[in-house]
Amino acid sequence: MDIIFRNATIITDGLEMTGDLAVRDGVVKAIGDLSSMQAGCVVPCDGKVLLPGAVDLGLNLGDGGVFDPKTGASFAQATRHAALGGVTTLISAIELDEKIGPAASAKAQAETDMQRAFVDFGYHALLSSWGDNHDAFAREAVGAGISSFWLARNGAASVQPGSALLLAAVQKLPEESLAIASCWDASFCDKHARKNGNGDLYADDREAAFAASLESLADVGACRILLNGVSSARALESLAHAREVCNRIAASCQLTNLVYTEADGDAAPKVWPPLGTRADQQALYAAVEEGIVSAITSGHKPRASSELAAARSQRSLLVGAPALAHFIPALHSEGVLKWRLSLSGLSFAACAEPAKLAGLYPRKGSLQIGSDADIVVFDPSQACNGGDSDSFALSSIPNPYAALKLNGRVTDVFVRGQQVVDGGELTQNVQGAFLVRRLSLR
Repeated sequence: MDIIFRNATIITDGLEMTGDLAVRDGVVKAIGDLSSMQAGCVVPCDGKVLLPGAVDLGLNLGDGGVFDPKTGASFAQATRHAALGGVTTLISAIELDEKIGPAASAKAQAETDMQRAFVDFGYHALLSSWGDNHDAFAREAVGAGISSFWLARNGAASVQPGSALLLAAVQKLPEESLAIASCWDASFCDKHARKNGNGDLYADDREAAFAASLESLADVGACRILLNGVSSARALESLAHAREVCNRIAASCQLTNLVYTEADGDAAPKVWPPLGTRADQQALYAAVEEGIVSAITSGHKPRASSELAAARSQRSLLVGAPALAHFIPALHSEGVLKWRLSLSGLSFAACAEPAKLAGLYPRKGSLQIGSDADIVVFDPSQACNGGDSDSFALSSIPNPYAALKLNGRVTDVFVRGQQVVDGGELTQNVQGAFLVRRLSLR
């Protein structure tokens, strides 16, 4: 064997066990009592937890809240943040060039990104409108391994209301694909309701109304639907009813809404969707445990200090925050240790369920024989200073967790058996891989 992790608490797919895990050729080969087995590298894990690498479906890596392929720095930095936070797979939105076609466009971008990625990655195809040419576009994208479509209205480029864009896309997208829509995009841009940063900026009734409207899609199309960034208790109640009518609906929430509430005031990042009440946050945790919310996403978007200062002066909110570098520690400290989230619930919502939505399970998001050796060694006894991250020191991007004392630390991270974090520090000799994805029809 190449690597053996000795005497670890292994958390995966809702199961918890104590034992060893062996890796060969980048995949998991054995789990259990492997005391008689030898390996080139032995990682002692007494008192530590082994988790599958987290899978993040909700990144914002460029202007307009999505990844700008012309900007290399955002992508490279995001993958560094991800590795430090225990996230080994990123799926980011990308605007594919329709002139050369989605397959050629994605291949060209992937070849560039593989040279600067610390973790594995894939793409959502960004669509801001739906026209006659998009039927063929979607089929080619799915054939090229891009099986998810981020439906985002980005300013002047969008001519359809958010709800109309979602309806048009769901009717035409292939069955083996995923349509991603955001509550704030569809319900707020449609109403032109962006206001100053006061309490009526993100009314619960609008978010709830949009979640409830998804019931109408039960008999429309066949693709799966992901409601991105649910943030309020009222929306969760509407979502639960909608899921009873339409079993193709899944939902995600953002990490910042699980860590902060509006009661944290200036200590919390000013993000969109705005932070909810403590009751909203507790409802989110309960929804994660119950499976109503299937995935926790980072909503990661690097922001320069000047950009944040301008937003504060205008009393406006920004989409996303740099939330990847402390992803697993924040969930453990704010969720598990406060009895709001179980370790198995963390593994489901940060690893297994996002991998299923991405069309990557059980290759990703799971520690079972044959899975990629994407492994996070987590020490729950070590403190993790939210401000202690070399990744933030590489730029002027403010750290939203600088004031937090997180309990639990990512000590080592492996991607396909390659160590990308060693003792909490990034290694340098790694290369992420572009992931060709296929969603199951089941």
